Amino acid sequence: MRKPFEFLRPVDRLLTVYLLSLTLILIVFGKNNSGFSSLVFLNLIFILGLISFSFLREKLISNVLGFGLAIFPLIASIYLYKESGQMVHIFYPGWYDNLIMSFEINLFGVLPNFWLEKFFSPVTTEIFMFAYFIYLPMIPFLCIYFYFKVNPQALDQFLLPLILAYSICFLGFFIFPAASPRFVLDGGKELEGFIFRKIMLYIEGNGQFQGGSFPSAHCAAGTVMIFLSYRFDKKLFAFVCPIILLFFLATVYGRYHYFSDVIAGILIGLASVYLSARLSKNVGATRQFDRLTALSEAKEWVAPAEKAQLPKKRAI
Repeated sequence: MRKPFEFLRPVDRLLTVYLLSLTLILIVFGKNNSGFSSLVFLNLIFILGLISFSFLREKLISNVLGFGLAIFPLIASIYLYKESGQMVHIFYPGWYDNLIMSFEINLFGVLPNFWLEKFFSPVTTEIFMFAYFIYLPMIPFLCIYFYFKVNPQALDQFLLPLILAYSICFLGFFIFPAASPRFVLDGGKELEGFIFRKIMLYIEGNGQFQGGSFPSAHCAAGTVMIFLSYRFDKKLFAFVCPIILLFFLATVYGRYHYFSDVIAGILIGLASVYLSARLSKNVGATRQFDRLTALSEAKEWVAPAEKAQLPKKRAI
């Protein structure tokens, strides 16, 4: 007999647990938050949508519709990013940027964001801003590639570490809130560039919030992209890896993140890839065991029935 909610993939279960955990945090600590009730309501709506879409996905034959339902966790992560911005001060009303800057100055003798100013030029800025910009559509591109070019299971194997990395980073945003260098650094040189610098200024003003700096969710996701592209297609890896490495530098160069944010994000990405592989292996082994058990039980039921139906031999 099929277990309840067996149709939920590991990534669906992970996201459900994360949403329930956020809801609990909001109920316990967020009563003074003006948007508290709406966030709790939206979390429950996303859980319901996640379960419903997962159920429908198994019933569909269409690859296109199946893909749209399969990437729902990625769509939910956009909402979760915005939600973490509203929850950034749920535990602590201030910022920990001074701790990060003091640590890096003691370690390097200078803040890496300021050290990189010696390389400032419109051309350099444009190259780094291109790397930062191209990261944004790269995630949906990889989702499409894995699902249609490799197989739907490859998409699942990509989404699990990606959503795990995002979840850890989003929790970090309000456990250790940091505003980000571009909000707190004074006296530095202005970044000058061309079209991609203007595009990033627009994105900064409309898609990002103060906070969400430590750890870097972008670098965590970039690490996942490197490893999963290498796993499924070496040619794809050769395209993805250089861009992501340049993107890591761009986050510090453009003052989106401290150097510590980048390292923390990369470590979270590595941990997410490792833990997801172990989780997928255990889930696969469990399902294989369940199938073998079911077959064994079926044989036990069939064998007596077959014996009962066999004609008795006549005595000679």
